Amino acid sequence: MAKFKKLLALVLSICLICAVGIVSVSAANADKNADVSAAFDGIKVHYYCEDGTPTIYYWNSLPQNMETSYPGSAMTSEGNNWYSYTFNSVTKINMLFVVNGEQSPELTRKSAGEYWYKGNRWCRFP
Repeated sequence: MAKFKKLLALVLSICLICAVGIVSVSAANADKNADVSAAFDGIKVHYYCEDGTPTIYYWNSLPQNMETSYPGSAMTSEGNNWYSYTFNSVTKINMLFVVNGEQSPELTRKSAGEYWYKGNRWCRFP
């Protein structure tokens, strides 16, 4: 019985050490992610497009108005048919995507953050 208790104590100690290690790593990763989010005060949009290289036409931003001439600015390829564009120090913007002369509906983002658009709708990161 004494050997069983020692073995059980050893197993429980190992489980406790592993649990503390996992919590520590998770907390460290959460801190890193919080620092990145806190440092970015703009809007970043990602657009999924299989039909060519898109441009982004935008207007009516806040806190200071920014706009571009039609058909807009080139978007940056991220690979796998994803493109992105970043608006620094922007908390609201109207936009539409243009591909081969075809345009998306008019879209608006009203708060800083990162957004993905695929299949004519906003979506979570795929």
